[in-house]
Amino acid sequence: MKINFTNLIFLIIYSYSFGQITTRDVAEKVVSKPRVYDSLSAFNPREDLRIYIGQELFFLTKSKKWENFKERDLIGYSGFSNVPKDAGNIEKTQYHPIQNGKYNFVSDYSQIAGKYFIIEDFIDQTDKNKFKYDEQGFYFKLVNKELKDTAYYKIAEVKQHLSDGMIIPFVVLGNFEKEKSLLLGKKLQLQETIQNVKDINTGQLITAEKSSWWECADFSLVDLENNIYSKPVFVFKNEKNDEMAVQANGYDALLNVKRTQFLTPKGIEEQKRQEEINRLKEEERLKIREEQQRKREAEWAENDRKFRQECINEFGTKYGNYIADGKVVIGMTEKMCRTSWGNPRDINTTTTSYGQREQWVYSLKHYLYFENGKLTAIQN
Repeated sequence: MKINFTNLIFLIIYSYSFGQITTRDVAEKVVSKPRVYDSLSAFNPREDLRIYIGQELFFLTKSKKWENFKERDLIGYSGFSNVPKDAGNIEKTQYHPIQNGKYNFVSDYSQIAGKYFIIEDFIDQTDKNKFKYDEQGFYFKLVNKELKDTAYYKIAEVKQHLSDGMIIPFVVLGNFEKEKSLLLGKKLQLQETIQNVKDINTGQLITAEKSSWWECADFSLVDLENNIYSKPVFVFKNEKNDEMAVQANGYDALLNVKRTQFLTPKGIEEQKRQEEINRLKEEERLKIREEQQRKREAEWAENDRKFRQECINEFGTKYGNYIADGKVVIGMTEKMCRTSWGNPRDINTTTTSYGQREQWVYSLKHYLYFENGKLTAIQN
């Protein structure tokens, strides 16, 4: 077998091309930069916790109603350690440990409550393939502003534990100061009547009336019933000097009065403006719906007109009008009846020496009877 020069060149190129080892780049995993914390919102565990790096935390004191309650998580702090690890009962890895029971240690309450810590780093040790069970969790690396030492605080064991329902024992100082600066000394109007509000000075129950005006007298930590920790709340005062605690946005203080139930004068103007915008939008939607309905009705009327004209053209004026109105009369043909009433559900046929009779069944109460193709009886 002979191979010409051209084919030989092709075979060489083909063999060379498919005999080479090729390489290609593999795209690296892209990690998005977390959004910047703007201090306008309280701590949210559902956020990317890296946004809190650099923020200052203030750890809440226990409410006086709970401070003598002898339980592990109430006389000390759990979750603190000297290394990013769940220390459990191991005294040497606990942050400022105190003994609580024969084998149990927690962190000294006095070294944490009411103290300021800066978040130096966020550590994710939730990978079960890399970390032991007692090392797994989300941690903040904290620097104690007073003692200048380092602590690791476990926020949660796994992602499923990061929820808005968590009991957060600290506040982000930036948000606390921001909330205070935004409302302190401002007047706000209550948008609904709230009954059985406790005056925080007298303990008496008062009724906060709708449209009443209240001044933000303070934003501070307050001991509240059914709250383990003192909570940041607004203190609102009216012209009668009644004072009530108002739950701030993002702080679950178990209060029946919320910041969202009040509006500033600017907020009232904005609400009225938005209501006017919504009213105009609704009017526009109604006009569009009415116009669409008019068009549909015009189409239906035109279709009815065309159908009636077609019936008249095919069956004459008398029968055509009956058919267009969905009616049948004696003397109509089978085609006329089908055009008017549609196809029957069943047809019963009888053949005699006089011809063929049919019963058309439309329902249990509607029957048409034909003899030799002409409608002779109607049972309705």
